[in-house]
Amino acid sequence: MSQLSDLIIELSKPTDKPDDQLTKICIAIEALIPDAHRVSIWRFDDNKTCIRCLKCYEKISKHFSAGQILTRKECPCYFEEILLNGLVVADNAQEHPQTQCFTDDYFSIHNIRSVFDCIVETNFQPTGIICCESVNVVNNWEKSDIEMIKRIANMTSLFFERY
Repeated sequence: MSQLSDLIIELSKPTDKPDDQLTKICIAIEALIPDAHRVSIWRFDDNKTCIRCLKCYEKISKHFSAGQILTRKECPCYFEEILLNGLVVADNAQEHPQTQCFTDDYFSIHNIRSVFDCIVETNFQPTGIICCESVNVVNNWEKSDIEMIKRIANMTSLFFERY
């Protein structure tokens, strides 16, 4: 639980650069959710027609990246689900009805087998997504993982309010 306390303290620092805060969020999630081999934070465009990756952390290689864009046009079922329910849990992401559309252009490239995503809201509006992905193995996400991400999403809203 000290990871959560540390994260809220870090996110409340007005002097940190946005990129540094994104890095801290990703590393905290990776530490709290051991089966998340990739952790990323995405932002919706104003019309909710696409999401852009602000930061992605790959646990195995310790590599950070950003800039990937996924569109509603490519995967309308996913966007409908995440915007309606605030959560997408796909233990077998390549066959899940809401996520299988990402298989060819995203999952296959990164060897992603399982994913769970949680919406981040600012002023009761969806502004971003936290994504946890399991690489090379199908993972059955635990209820505790999902509850943890919901908590972190609430904290991450501080980042989205500021930037």
